[in-house]
Order: sequence, then C-alpha cells, then structure tokens
Amino acid sequence: MVKIVNALTARKEIGAPMACLYLLKHPDHYTNFKFIVWYWPQFVNHIKEEFGIPLYGSDKNRDKVTIRRVEESIVSLSPVIDYIYRPSVYGNVCLYDWITIYTKKYCGPARSRKDKNTVND
Repeated sequence: MVKIVNALTARKEIGAPMACLYLLKHPDHYTNFKFIVWYWPQFVNHIKEEFGIPLYGSDKNRDKVTIRRVEESIVSLSPVIDYIYRPSVYGNVCLYDWITIYTKKYCGPARSRKDKNTVND
C-alpha cells in the first residue's frame, strides 16, 4: 500500500493523504452539513425591478428559469416565484430561512378533481 501511495504522489499533483482517502474509499469532506447552492442574482434583479432601479449590462435578461411540462401545459419553475407565492403558513419566514431550512419536493402528478372528490370505503 505504501508503494502504491508513493507512486501516485510522485506522478500526480495529489498529496499522500488525499490518495489514501481515494484508495480506501473514505470521504474527502468531514462535515455533517449540506451546503445549499443559491443563485442570488435572480432575487437582486427582482428587487431592483420592484423598486424601479434600472438593470445595466449583464444584469438584463439573466434570470434562469427551469421549464417543466405538466400534462398539456408548460410550467416555469423559479426560486423567486417560489418565495413570492409561498403558502401563507410560511408568510413570516425570511428569505435566508426559506432557502436554508425548507426543501422543495416533487409530489408526482396531481390527482384530477374526480379523484379528489371520491370517498374511499
């Protein structure tokens, strides 16, 4: 094992501790926290538009929106829209808490009205 690690460190730009981690299949990060990736310029651009502050240069038309097809319609998914139209139960939740604490999960296809009104025996 020592010979393998020494051979790897001599030929690549990787240190011996890191090589051991990969060979023994140990994790290379020691944390119990999951970091959230958050694209904040969408929120900044929305606030600028709300207050009438002009967007300059690369700020214009930079919003990223995910599009999903649901049955016969196309639905856009945006974190800004998610926060603006969040349920009233979460009305007092600040943006930081909304991003770091809560997660959005796909619930599958929505049931039709007929299915919702059906009473199970």
